[in-house]
Amino acid sequence: MWAPEEEVVLRWESASVSYCACAAGTVSSLGAAVCVGSDCVCVGRLDGRAALAESVQVQEVSSGWFSFGSVTEVVFVDGNGLFHYREFGLACHLGVLSDLPCVGVAKNLLQVQGVVKNDEHMSQISALSKAGDTFPLVTDSGKILGQALRSSDRSTKPVYVSVGHRISLDTAVRLTHSCCRYRVPEPTRQADLRSREYLRTHFPSPS
Repeated sequence: MWAPEEEVVLRWESASVSYCACAAGTVSSLGAAVCVGSDCVCVGRLDGRAALAESVQVQEVSSGWFSFGSVTEVVFVDGNGLFHYREFGLACHLGVLSDLPCVGVAKNLLQVQGVVKNDEHMSQISALSKAGDTFPLVTDSGKILGQALRSSDRSTKPVYVSVGHRISLDTAVRLTHSCCRYRVPEPTRQADLRSREYLRTHFPSPS
């Protein structure tokens, strides 16, 4: 399937888009967002088949980050970090390759190491009464691999935040919450909207 790789830069204070770049490739539905000083950069629509291949692709697509004129401080990845089958998801791969702080923010629960979408999990979700509420994602061995976060009062569905590289879980959760107007971090949402528009414009459905 053809889909775009999208970069979007947003001003942190206003979340207004100040930069956007797009390229096409055979990719699916993952993405990344980057905070660059007072700006946020997003890369959307990355290959979902192999985390290492995706992270290399993100680096190639995102060469414009470093020519934008700011210092990259943190990267948000539309996927998982330590909350992963091998405790090393896309956010970890990209963090190691770039040596940048990375946060994984997934929209769906990856059922791994005893963390499953059962009645107990659904009850924990129901107990998230307001934006900013969380509960830990605890494995069978007692290890905490991430946090479920109610990121906005507009949505009762949580996102799943995990460490990618060079950041604590508490800081990752706090930064994710601060970036959310709706359910997902605003840079990621903007990249997704623009990548979908790119698809409609450049690859219209046959009539």
